[in-house]
Amino acid sequence: MPWNEPGKNDSGGQEPPNNRPNNQQKPPDFEQIIKDAINSIKNMFGFGGNNKTKPAGSTGSGQGGPLVFFVVILAGLALWSSAYRIDESERGVVLVFGKYSHTLRPGLSFTWPQPIAKVYRENVQKIRQEDNSGQMLTEDKNLIEIDYSVQYRVDEERVNNFLFNIADPEKTVSQAAESAMRQVAGTSTMDHIINESRTDVNFAVQSELQKMLDNYKAGVEVRQVNITEVHPPSNVKDAFDGSLLIIKSFANIPDMFDRTAVINGMSKGFAMTGWRIGYMAGPEWLVAACEKMQSQFTSAASSISQRATLAALTGSRQPSIEMCEAFHRRRDELMKALKALKNIKFTCPEGAFYLLDAK
Repeated sequence: MPWNEPGKNDSGGQEPPNNRPNNQQKPPDFEQIIKDAINSIKNMFGFGGNNKTKPAGSTGSGQGGPLVFFVVILAGLALWSSAYRIDESERGVVLVFGKYSHTLRPGLSFTWPQPIAKVYRENVQKIRQEDNSGQMLTEDKNLIEIDYSVQYRVDEERVNNFLFNIADPEKTVSQAAESAMRQVAGTSTMDHIINESRTDVNFAVQSELQKMLDNYKAGVEVRQVNITEVHPPSNVKDAFDGSLLIIKSFANIPDMFDRTAVINGMSKGFAMTGWRIGYMAGPEWLVAACEKMQSQFTSAASSISQRATLAALTGSRQPSIEMCEAFHRRRDELMKALKALKNIKFTCPEGAFYLLDAK
């Protein structure tokens, strides 16, 4: 039966129930919702002081809540500030109360929380490079300009020294490298630096530089020293006789290639004394003519000697370098003894040297 049928509605025309929202009702207050949420959190940890209802027999005032909350927060902050994850390429240097404690290895590690402890990270696998140049005075009183580069990295066993023992690592390496280069150049001739064995000079500078940095406790490992260019100073370049800088053989002189032959033995340069074998390098027509002459008055070297000579000429030069370094040390000791004598004049030899009794 309809709701508005006459006689069936005692209230005088009752309308059907309306479940739709009342358009005149105000939306909920957002600020009030936030306040209620904050008050709920406060009451949860005992900060709320306006609890109107309490369980029967409850005498607690909620004063333990803030202390527990404060302790939990402090513990979380301490744990967060004491955990460190060190990458594979890094090392972590730990200072406790400002004093070096230990070095962290790759992986997850824990220390004292901040500010008691502090961790400094440093990449120990990165290769760093310093490029430099300078004018050097050689042993034979020639002024040359050397361009060189130094490659180094942080010593993973002495990262703390790298971080705290030197104020400017890049500047320290650059200045120490220049000092080492001057020292080595001052004990070498210009021809030795330019034409003979630049590799020997590189090794000598690297060794001297590493000694200097170790004395400074710099925490640096020198990986390589490389001389890139040697040339006369720019202000005298036009007047400089540059033949030694660009000519390594008479064959490089114009019109001399087809008229030059190099004949040498293996005894001195490769310590093959007793093998009785040498070699010749030159134009094919000249080598062929000399071979015909040589075959008439000397016997051919054995196949073993020939193969050994070929291996010495085409293989690694490291044995020869080590032998030359030993000869240089002996020569330097002899020169040092001669310099200590009065009224003695001598010239530092670059090749073989002999000490003879004047009597």
